Amino acid sequence: DHAIRLDLREEVYSLICSLQFQDIVAQQIAYATRVLEDTERRLAALTEQFDVAVFGGRTAPDEDDQEAEDHNATTITNAAIERQAIADSVFGSFHTNQNVAS
Repeated sequence: DHAIRLDLREEVYSLICSLQFQDIVAQQIAYATRVLEDTERRLAALTEQFDVAVFGGRTAPDEDDQEAEDHNATTITNAAIERQAIADSVFGSFHTNQNVAS
């Protein structure tokens, strides 16, 4: 009778350990899923900020038209500064959220 109880206790303990392991793994997978979904959402928001006219489909200005060239350079520079600020804000808040989650 005593041996049966010991065997049963060991089986129950083993079952509990297995369930705890499964719960921990499920929590880790859920966390990784949230991180990936958040990263996907942030990257989608970031890519919406890119201007197609700046990165493709734009023709170079004529060499004789210095004013147009200066204007385009200023526009590209300003757009790059804006995109960098957005990226800094997106990824800065991502790192802040990561620090809070840790």
